[in-house]
Amino acid sequence: MTDAANILDISRQYMRKILNDARFMAPDPVHQGATVIYHFSEILKCLKEANWKNIEADLLDIAETNKKINIYKQLLGSMSSSNRETFNCISQIIPEDVKSILENTSQIVR
Repeated sequence: MTDAANILDISRQYMRKILNDARFMAPDPVHQGATVIYHFSEILKCLKEANWKNIEADLLDIAETNKKINIYKQLLGSMSSSNRETFNCISQIIPEDVKSILENTSQIVR
């Protein structure tokens, strides 16, 4: 939440207020505990739908790609190396833009 607030140039407290405001239909957090974690793209979509602020299309695209990367990294990272067939199936459904980024950052081992 702090990172999202910094990028949007608002305070963390104001970000929390926005996400708790019923008018904004806040996204469900990815993790809730001592800290609450959201996908940034989901926050941006929520704010855009509420016409809160002009959300740049490029920023939304980057956030959405980052979300995909994080999901696939988590999925692939949770698999055991002995389950190669499942790994190959999953790696085939990864969108090309995400696969390219993952390969360039050595996250997929061929």
